[in-house]
Amino acid sequence: MLISHKLLRWLVPWALVLGAGGVVMVSIDVARARWVVAAAGVVLGLGAGGWALAEGRVLPRALALPAFLLMGVVAGLEAWVRALRGERNPIWEPTRREAPLGPSGT
Repeated sequence: MLISHKLLRWLVPWALVLGAGGVVMVSIDVARARWVVAAAGVVLGLGAGGWALAEGRVLPRALALPAFLLMGVVAGLEAWVRALRGERNPIWEPTRREAPLGPSGT
């Protein structure tokens, strides 16, 4: 369970990077692979646009989902880089939020 939950989850961003590179290389000779590269480019563009617009806004689903996926992959790659540099972040703490107002509005 440890291998499937931790190790494989941490390998997903690298697998996506290697897989994207492989599809780009194959697209030189295979027309269908060009369509995959084009579709991935559209999703990547939507994700980057959503990420740029995300600050404090509710995004339409067409931008929110690709932005979420892109942020997840980038966060995984950043975590790898930090871990390889020897940076440790062993404590997780939830984001602090204001307490919700009660039924009376106080």
